[in-house]
Amino acid sequence: MDDKLGELLLLPNLLSQDLDPQVHLPLALNDAMERIDGLIAESEGGARRFLKRFKLKKAPHLIPVALLNEHSQAKDVDWLLEPVEAGECWGLVSDAGVPCLADPGSNLVYRARLKGLRVKAIPGPSSLVMALVLSGLPAQAFASHGYMPRDAGKRTEFLRNMEQRAIRDRGTQVFFEAPYRNMHAFDACLETLNPKTLLAIACDLTGESEWVQCLPVEMWRKAPRPQLEKRPAVFLVYAKN
Repeated sequence: MDDKLGELLLLPNLLSQDLDPQVHLPLALNDAMERIDGLIAESEGGARRFLKRFKLKKAPHLIPVALLNEHSQAKDVDWLLEPVEAGECWGLVSDAGVPCLADPGSNLVYRARLKGLRVKAIPGPSSLVMALVLSGLPAQAFASHGYMPRDAGKRTEFLRNMEQRAIRDRGTQVFFEAPYRNMHAFDACLETLNPKTLLAIACDLTGESEWVQCLPVEMWRKAPRPQLEKRPAVFLVYAKN
């Protein structure tokens, strides 16, 4: 590995933005933030809020920010790595949790590996992992399916395929939804899934309003509707024959 090359740091973020990062994120992150020359993030606003939480080598507004999100193109990835190839230390941060899990970034890490660049991950909270362990559903085998399709017909197919995979693989199936579409996802689950299938929902993980519930679909249909609007949520499905 070329000693002149820089480093790509995978930086954890808070799951609930009203928490104290000095309490809820590892101390190693403080040292990492003092080293970075630039930050790759999903949004400019999210990046600036993140930078202001830490001591940096220069003022937060002087740290360059580059965007990597669902609108980025494959050709952008190598351009993002050019400063690292030139010897700089850049961080990659998600809007919440650790990068590359249910979040853009994996291709950036892959390309960095191909180029022989140093990549280091700072451990931190993951909504996927926390939802799994708090749900009470089996986690010996699980699969993450990213975000639910927006189209109603595709949502139905998505859920049916997920339920069949849960049966076939005997594993918990996990998916995400944008907070403003949570109730659409919830209704689709109740309309599509087998009454005996277990559905878990984890909201506002690590925050003061954290809420996790796991019930068979038939019980969800009889229970009061949960308040999921505009709350970060993870959905988990587990089914047996």
